[in-house]
Amino acid sequence: MTAPLIRLATEADLPHIQDIYNEAVATSVATFDDRPRSDADQRAWFDAHGPAYPATVAVAHDGTVLGYASLSEYNTKLAYRPTVENSVYLAPAARGQGVGTLLLADLVRRAREVGYHSIIALISGGNDVSVALHLRQGFEPIGTIREAGFKFGRWVDVALLQLRLDEAPVPRL
Repeated sequence: MTAPLIRLATEADLPHIQDIYNEAVATSVATFDDRPRSDADQRAWFDAHGPAYPATVAVAHDGTVLGYASLSEYNTKLAYRPTVENSVYLAPAARGQGVGTLLLADLVRRAREVGYHSIIALISGGNDVSVALHLRQGFEPIGTIREAGFKFGRWVDVALLQLRLDEAPVPRL
């Protein structure tokens, strides 16, 4: 597989992002959402992203969207502004091919450019692939929230990982 292009998401990508996310909603605990995103939900998600909270896509040479990643507000309280949460989702056919690594590395670079101090990853229990992906990018495990969510008839833990962007300047947010 030729390395995909990683670029900022556009409105034209929204149906593909929505399909990728909704597959995760229906088949996994990667998200605790229990219903698919509607078109309006997906639009609201997109509108919440921009220069301060970039959303990116990985695109194959044939134009297929293989996955997406984003930075989001970690907490609405002002003191948390230097910290963001990251998300990475892949289409099933793109998993295990290094696409997640490319997306997350690009997201870390963008977080540094914006001026964030820290990125938090909240990873559902049992998602060892995502934990390993984040560890390879320098994230450190900082804790576990036991039985944080209930999906598919079972309790699910959430692992917390953090990457401190030590070289990042004071945020320009």
